[in-house]
Amino acid sequence: MPELGRREQAVAVLEELVRVHLGEDGGLREGCYDLGAGVAVRHELVWGDFFLAVGVGVLVGLVDADEV
Repeated sequence: MPELGRREQAVAVLEELVRVHLGEDGGLREGCYDLGAGVAVRHELVWGDFFLAVGVGVLVGLVDADEV
């Protein structure tokens, strides 16, 4: 199987996040803050939502990937 390019890798990650982890209310679920300490191991975490939004922004051309 050929190696995926950067764009294809990003699309694959975003598709997986949306398909598996996005809640009905738009929140990215099952984020983990500190697995070792058992703190917030399946929660919505702001940085997960942020990076999902940035990834979508890059994908649709609203964010320059070289600037983030």
